[in-house]
Amino acid sequence: MNVRDIPEGLMTKAELCALGFTPMQLSRLVSSNALERPWRGVYRRAGSENPRSAWAGLTVAHPGAVFWLYSAAVFHELTENLGVALYVAVPDGDKLSDGGALHVSRWVSDSALSLGVEQHVIDGVAVKITSPQRTVVDFFRLSSMGGGAWRKNAVEPDVLFDVVSRYIARHGAPGRDLQRMAKKFKVWDAMRVYLNTLQLARPDLFSKAD
Repeated sequence: MNVRDIPEGLMTKAELCALGFTPMQLSRLVSSNALERPWRGVYRRAGSENPRSAWAGLTVAHPGAVFWLYSAAVFHELTENLGVALYVAVPDGDKLSDGGALHVSRWVSDSALSLGVEQHVIDGVAVKITSPQRTVVDFFRLSSMGGGAWRKNAVEPDVLFDVVSRYIARHGAPGRDLQRMAKKFKVWDAMRVYLNTLQLARPDLFSKAD
């Protein structure tokens, strides 16, 4: 068996071993740069230049994973690039854990894992990413204005302002879609006060969106 026998796309270690490869062969192929390992236990033929290949690899290994908060904000251009840091939410019981640049949150609620979650194809894999509206709501929920300043991944006021400002610049003044999402997470009343205050303090942001 050699690398030419490996089908295109991402494959797990178990799938490759079922084709006849041994773990030692896979390690040698990775060492020789003939095979890439975008995520632990996930492989593909070398040659891809997609900077988000790790997102696809992680999804293959953990199908329930949802990229959210800063990762989603980077994807939707709602914040500056944060390098290799990954913010991922997984169902309770998933064994994925924090490590290095990986920040893992565990969501017990099925609605939290599905509301405002989109699928975007990366390296042929349907990767789950929170929508722009859900992403803004998540940042607000984790801010002091949203009552989440004490929680993991708490958001500073200047970061929330940056995300909301970029959202308005890209999507226009907050409308019913954002309102509906905020209501589903029971933060619309507080978010409405924040947005009204922001509009009074920075009318220029909203005038540019008109």
